[in-house]
Amino acid sequence: MNEYKITYSVNGKTYTTNRVEHTEATAKRAFLKGCKEMDTTAEVLSLELIRSDACATKQQERDALEAIRKMIAELGPQSYLATAFEGCFEDAECNIENDFGDSWKRRCESAERKLDEAKAEAQAKIATLEAELRKAQQGIDELVQKDDERKDAIKRMQAKALSSDDLFDIRLILEARIKEDEDEAKRASAGIVKYADDPNGEEFLEARNAYHIAQHDAEVIRELLGRVMSAQSTDQSQAA
Repeated sequence: MNEYKITYSVNGKTYTTNRVEHTEATAKRAFLKGCKEMDTTAEVLSLELIRSDACATKQQERDALEAIRKMIAELGPQSYLATAFEGCFEDAECNIENDFGDSWKRRCESAERKLDEAKAEAQAKIATLEAELRKAQQGIDELVQKDDERKDAIKRMQAKALSSDDLFDIRLILEARIKEDEDEAKRASAGIVKYADDPNGEEFLEARNAYHIAQHDAEVIRELLGRVMSAQSTDQSQAA
């Protein structure tokens, strides 16, 4: 959009004002129209382009949005553009009225980033635990082969490994985390049911994304819990 400096006169006195429009002609017409609506007779003396990167006014954005909405409506509800613009008009209205910069694309990208981060974090934890378990098992196997040093080797490995109390504490933490994820999934599921009438709405999509993330996180933690419980069983067997 262009911003123009308009110099004009009213009753022989000269004034200036700024106007944001597409062209010089539209700026002049809009200015004179405003004067007419205020029962003021003004003569435009000159128009000067101040800058060409000005932001449109909210009313101009509202007018443009309405024009686009009408154009899309004329194509019919089953048109490709109508499908592509589902939810976009509501986002645009909200952005205009509340000075937001939101969009479906940004929300989806944000949800995907969070999901990717959660997956990467869970996979890294699993990989680390598996690597530690492999290393520990290798050490045990090597020591067990030395029959004369078997008992001393097991004691040394037990001293390095997690204690029964440590495994119990970890198990409680993981169980609590699973409960949190399950509760979050229940809340998200309730949101899905609540907003099911509008499957393309923001609330429904956010609830659905939250449900999938919570379910995925709970599944990852359950796998970790299974490993800890297996380690507990092994520890108890050795103690017996």
